[in-house]
Amino acid sequence: MAVTSSQKKSNNKLNPYPGLRPFTQEEAHLFFGREGQVDNVVNSLLKNKFIAVIGSSGSGKSSLIYCGVLSKILEKGSWNVITTRPGNMPFENLNQSVNAILKKTSPLDQNPVSAKESISELLKSDFANSKKSSVIVIDQFEELFRFSSMGGDSDSIIARKDYADFIVELVNQDEFPVFIIITMRSDFIGECSRYQNFTALINKSNYLIPRMSRDNFKSVIEKPVKIFGKAIEEALVQKILEEVGDDQDQLPVLQHALMRTWNYWMENSSGEKTITISDYEKIGGIERALSDHANEAYDELNPTEKIACEKIFRSLTEKGLDNKGVRRPGKVSNLAKISESSVEQVIKIVNIFRAEGRSFLTPSISISIDEDSVIDLSHEALMRIWDRLNNWVEEEATAVGMYKRLADSAANYQVGKTSLWRPPDLQLAINWRNKNNPNLAWAERHNPAYERTIVFLNTSEEEYEREENNKIRLQKLRLRRTRVFALILGSVAIISLVMFLWTRQLSVNLEQQIVIAETERNTAEQKTIEAEQQKKIAQDNMEIAQIERLRADTAAYLAEEKRLEAVESAKIAATQTRRAELNLIRANEQSDLAIKNAQEALNQQKAAEAAREQAYQQRMLSVAKTMAVKSQAISTDKDLKALLSLQAFRFNEEYKGESFDVDIYDGLYSSLKLLLGNDYNVLKGHNNAVRSLTVLKGSNSFFTSGSDGKILKWDIDSLEYKYSTIIEGRNIIEKIAATSNGKYLLAAENRKGLFLFELNSQNLLPVEMTGLDMNIRAIAPAPDNNTVFTCGLNNIIEVWNLKEKKSEKFADTQSRINDLSVSVDGTILAGASKDGKVIYWQISDASATEIKSDSLNPVQTLEFSPDGKYLACGTIDGGIQIFNTSNNKLVANLQGHMARVTDFSFSSDNNFLVSASYDNTVMFWNLLDFTSPPIVLTDNSGFVFAAAFIGDGNYFVSGSAEDPRLIVRPSLSAIMASKVYPLINRNLSQEEWNIYVGEGIEYKKTKTRILEQKL
Repeated sequence: MAVTSSQKKSNNKLNPYPGLRPFTQEEAHLFFGREGQVDNVVNSLLKNKFIAVIGSSGSGKSSLIYCGVLSKILEKGSWNVITTRPGNMPFENLNQSVNAILKKTSPLDQNPVSAKESISELLKSDFANSKKSSVIVIDQFEELFRFSSMGGDSDSIIARKDYADFIVELVNQDEFPVFIIITMRSDFIGECSRYQNFTALINKSNYLIPRMSRDNFKSVIEKPVKIFGKAIEEALVQKILEEVGDDQDQLPVLQHALMRTWNYWMENSSGEKTITISDYEKIGGIERALSDHANEAYDELNPTEKIACEKIFRSLTEKGLDNKGVRRPGKVSNLAKISESSVEQVIKIVNIFRAEGRSFLTPSISISIDEDSVIDLSHEALMRIWDRLNNWVEEEATAVGMYKRLADSAANYQVGKTSLWRPPDLQLAINWRNKNNPNLAWAERHNPAYERTIVFLNTSEEEYEREENNKIRLQKLRLRRTRVFALILGSVAIISLVMFLWTRQLSVNLEQQIVIAETERNTAEQKTIEAEQQKKIAQDNMEIAQIERLRADTAAYLAEEKRLEAVESAKIAATQTRRAELNLIRANEQSDLAIKNAQEALNQQKAAEAAREQAYQQRMLSVAKTMAVKSQAISTDKDLKALLSLQAFRFNEEYKGESFDVDIYDGLYSSLKLLLGNDYNVLKGHNNAVRSLTVLKGSNSFFTSGSDGKILKWDIDSLEYKYSTIIEGRNIIEKIAATSNGKYLLAAENRKGLFLFELNSQNLLPVEMTGLDMNIRAIAPAPDNNTVFTCGLNNIIEVWNLKEKKSEKFADTQSRINDLSVSVDGTILAGASKDGKVIYWQISDASATEIKSDSLNPVQTLEFSPDGKYLACGTIDGGIQIFNTSNNKLVANLQGHMARVTDFSFSSDNNFLVSASYDNTVMFWNLLDFTSPPIVLTDNSGFVFAAAFIGDGNYFVSGSAEDPRLIVRPSLSAIMASKVYPLINRNLSQEEWNIYVGEGIEYKKTKTRILEQKL
């Protein structure tokens, strides 16, 4: 889109990037990166009168609606465009939005029924007068759940349900045309499952925002600048793309960094038309732009406001269970109490952080706020990127943790279960209190017993100080007594010691004087004799000594000269040796350094090559997923659809992608459906609901039963899927099961009890077995191939002996048992009861152990894995809980189904799980990675009652209530690729390759001999 010179002149004062806020409808010409998605949303909306646009945080949902969908709709006629957000008063907000657009002043009745009638009457009346259709955009629909705890209304749960029901009523009524768009974060989609009619509406019409590609991000960066007649250098574009990667959460952060870069460039460009890396780096890039900008806002506050600001932001955040920051919106009035500020001060601080170009807090600056307004962070990325807020989040989490510990201890102390705190915990708590200065408004958000908690802390402190003061007083008293006693004893001891020493010294001195006198006399006599002798000897040797002294002096002189010469020579030799050693060491060091540098260079080269290979590998895997997704959208060109899905599979294999890839699987499966027809894998034999199926272990044969009173045997070794009839003309066959050796087939007929087929016998007539219950709903064969457990509607578990065709009561339960399963080793019988319990019975003595209990979400079906490691439980709300049988701990909670799980089956290698549900879907799960999403299959109709793997697990089968009732599907993408390959008649053209693969990727034929041999 080009702009005129006058537009360019006016645009110089604007900014092509919105920052953290979404695009507005007036900025549609600046919205890029989501081309091609608008038509899909508009078509679905016009067809169904409703669309749920779902995506991750920061994926651009609101911008897609405002800049794309609404603009497209307004081209198709005259419309009333009504935008609203649920907030904490959804009906009042909707009523205000309707009144504002229709220019009415209808007050809102607090009664939900009256509120619905009021809003409906306004829309109906306007259509009668203006003939305009209305489109209602409910943005950020997740607020209906996020703000639920803030309304202060005990009927908030009912109010949310009324709001969801009202949306359904508006869509389904025919008196006046209303079209509704909701945008919602994908992590809140599970909350909608509480409302069945609303869930059905979402399932009928929804659009999941796809991930943006590198080219999409490039459009986001480059094209808005071109609209303004400016440019951005290619090196900067590539640098930003590398920093963003494929992280969708970076989109708002990217927009903010671009907004800041534009502003800096406009102020410092001096007329240049190109934005450079230097401009981008001046604002800190993606890494620092947001944090620096937020710090600028913070620096505008005075010291008192900064303290309040910290408390406000800390109260708007908290640590989630995954240790990540989570937004926690709050009313202005409550923020004022927590920060101990006035409402006006809070509004001033909030306005600084939501000023034009900042948008750190919501609502936007265009909306005035008061004490009842709800303040929220504009995006979770702020907690992660703003360094100051990141520290506040950590400090808040620590403070909340300490308060909760104190509150729990206070509660236990009140009932006598614990004692007052003592150091070191007491000192930590005192430090927390002195640092955070908590108040009632802050504490009530985490535990309402604030007064009790603080009293407990103060009492602990006072009691500890009292004990310490008492200890000090006792120590001083003992010390005083000790000093007095020591003084008395010391005085007596000193006097005694002085008298003893005085008398002793007198005696010693006398004895010493006598000895000294005698010794001196003897010494004097001996000295006189020796002196005479020495005098004579000295005279004789005087001359000899003089001669020898001269000789010695001469020899000493010569020896000293030799010594000095030797020392000098040794020094020279040592110096030369040291130099040689140093030279050798330096040479070795230089050699080692050269070798190390060479090895480092080689390692860096290898690392660079590995990084390039990995980057290219990731790019090609991304291309593969994109091709697989694109192939699913093609509905007429069979060859192109098949080529894209097969080439996607080939890329995924070549570049070592996950073999369990949802998009690759869906692309190949969709291609087979188009190439062979939607019914190519449908098994036709039942003329009513397929209610149960069982597989013969180690074979490709299986049995099915259903509401038509038939039991059929199927064999999928051939592609004809032929069947033989085991029995027909019976009542509804509720359940069938085969023993692991393939000898017996058991069937539970409605109101007729249990009957048995001996499969190895020539006569397949059933043997009817009469037990305690004629309405059996679960059958669980044991590994011994002779023992079978059953349960029905009379709360009794029976154990059968197949050889004797007899049963006896195994256990009498207090609630009806929904399903049974026997452990691989045959020692445990697991059962799920209607009152929400999962129970283990020891088969040897029928002793029972309760594993879990949840009356609000009871388990409907359960099964042990083939290796005995896991017990899988399917619940009424659609969850699949997997327990470790060694310790009965929950290891995974698989979420995907939207309604009751009816059946599931483990593959023989324990790597996969297939599940069936009342939500009309079959899901294929990868148990090697509990976090990977399931493959969702929707080609069954009505409730899906049964699903199981066949033979070695290469195929699985599912049965449902309506046509197509019985469907067999491959488990592996490779199997489908081998079926697609021979059905393709050509290769991709170079033009098709450039469109769907990429111009920078070397062209390769999809159909090759190598691939043919591999498949």
